[in-house]
Amino acid sequence: MTGSEIIQAFGGRQRLAALTGASPAAVGMWRRIGIPAKYWPELVDHAAKLGISNINFASLRASKYATRPLPVHATRKQIAA
Repeated sequence: MTGSEIIQAFGGRQRLAALTGASPAAVGMWRRIGIPAKYWPELVDHAAKLGISNINFASLRASKYATRPLPVHATRKQIAA
């Protein structure tokens, strides 16, 4: 899943901002930069409560680089992230 798909699964930018406490502008940026890992546990919990079964740590991790491929010279730390 991409960041955009995850945001839409929660009902859009405004709703996800309300759920996480992040600003709508920040959530909008997640479409391009990926969802910051500090929000992942909260998103997985909200997804479970809302019955969104395809949002889990694996899908969030995959979304991190779904819109930004790793650079050719990626470091081990970037690859492990």
